[in-house]
Amino acid sequence: MLFDSEMLSKAHFMHTDVRFFYVAPFVAAQEDEAIFGVAGAGWFVDLLKRIPNLTVNEDLCQEDWGVIVFMQRNGKKFTVGIAPCFDRSEENEWWSQFSHAPLAWIQRASRSGNDELAKLITDFHAVLTQESAIKDIAWYDKFQQGPGAASPQ
Repeated sequence: MLFDSEMLSKAHFMHTDVRFFYVAPFVAAQEDEAIFGVAGAGWFVDLLKRIPNLTVNEDLCQEDWGVIVFMQRNGKKFTVGIAPCFDRSEENEWWSQFSHAPLAWIQRASRSGNDELAKLITDFHAVLTQESAIKDIAWYDKFQQGPGAASPQ
């Protein structure tokens, strides 16, 4: 079955957002000194490149809140955003969100697309936990309030 309502529901509430502490410099965007810029996202791209079978597009996208990285794995397209945590309550606290690529509608609604997103997130979690400089990893679904989960599942 191409579309599965149970899987769509599960994917809708999958932990796709992560907050973590990592000492990395805040490099401002050229357009606005208050926004994290593509010139400062190299450390994050390096973390992503540790994920097996992931192709990372080196052309990063500057947004008005941070940076988007475009990726591909096993025939599926994804994006991940990176920015300092919006509340900026703690220095060196970063926020990241994984999602299907913007025009990947069938992938977003398919079991294989959501399974691959879940595997990508799980593999990124493994990268984070293997990096000794990264602390206090907490995963959230996009609607969650309160404390995050220790893992994306």
